[in-house]
Amino acid sequence: ISALFSHLTEKFQHIQLLKIFGTENYEKERFYETATRVADEATRMGRYVFLIRPLSEVAVAFMIFLLVAVFRRSLAFSSWLAIPAMVTYFLIFFRLFDQASLSMTFVSSMFQSLEPFKAYEKLRAAAQGAVLRGGAKTIDRFTKAITFQKVSFQYEPERPVLREVSFEIARGSFVAVVGPTGVGKTTIAHLLAGLYFPTTGKILVDGIDLADLDLPAWRKKIGYVSQDVMIMNDTAKNNIRYGSFAASDDEVLAAATEAHIHEFLLGLPLGYETILGERGVKLSGGQRQRLAIARALLRHPEIIILDEATSALDTETETLVQQALLNNQRTHTIVAIAHRLSTVSRADTIIVLKNGQIMESGNHADLLARNGFYNYMLNLQ
Repeated sequence: ISALFSHLTEKFQHIQLLKIFGTENYEKERFYETATRVADEATRMGRYVFLIRPLSEVAVAFMIFLLVAVFRRSLAFSSWLAIPAMVTYFLIFFRLFDQASLSMTFVSSMFQSLEPFKAYEKLRAAAQGAVLRGGAKTIDRFTKAITFQKVSFQYEPERPVLREVSFEIARGSFVAVVGPTGVGKTTIAHLLAGLYFPTTGKILVDGIDLADLDLPAWRKKIGYVSQDVMIMNDTAKNNIRYGSFAASDDEVLAAATEAHIHEFLLGLPLGYETILGERGVKLSGGQRQRLAIARALLRHPEIIILDEATSALDTETETLVQQALLNNQRTHTIVAIAHRLSTVSRADTIIVLKNGQIMESGNHADLLARNGFYNYMLNLQ
């Protein structure tokens, strides 16, 4: 049960990715299948427990009887008459004590077993309360731009994270969002993926309010890679295929090659069939990130959101991965959330945030020439 709850907790920790990849129903079915197996195993073990306990009681009683019989010859007849009463009282006491102990143990284990499911119901209720419904409109593909119009957002009342942010992401462009920790960079990524709606303002996709779009259909157009990568205790191939379950082996290999993880995976003991371990313990941080990039590319997304997605890569690998993404810029629009400014120097537009507001924007050369906050952050690094 603890393993089941651990698995469930991990999925809730990555609930944003599950929503973006559209795997909520898949994970729900997996949970119920696993929970059913756990319940069946618990029932089977329970049968053994309730069978063994009565047999052990009989065995103990028989041993007591034998013990008394062994000493029978050495006892006086008058003493022997008292023995049956003594044994009877002893067995009654043993029976009552043992049954009470068994009942308490069973009740205690029952309540302990229910704790994970109580926690699951709390998490489920919280998740249901946060579901965004969106609208019914769909678009085959966005052809012009995504526009943030005076977007403000707050997770808690009176504590705004973003303050009237306005900018445009043109189709086929590479847009970077940079700034200190806690200024709302990841919030912009979540808003773009339809995980939250703006508190005020609008996000328009070719002039259509994102809140009016069918959100699951919109998210299918997005490949999202976060710094905190979700790796399942499954094969490398299935990890890449997660969320794109119909993809062929050739497509998986092509995505891995583009993410520069193919050669590494071939070198594993079983290649793409190697089990990666719980949370990818057999992989380095950079390898996990490249695998997540391959997973995103396998979706053939229109928009790739990189949320500190290359922070664990060395400079050479980062350059290769970035070049691979830029080579497909005709079909991919790239939005990169970054703290390390060297990763965004090739962006068409760099949006610089401070205190939830846009301080300045432009390409790398323009921002350097202005000698503003971007240049200040660059010098700090």
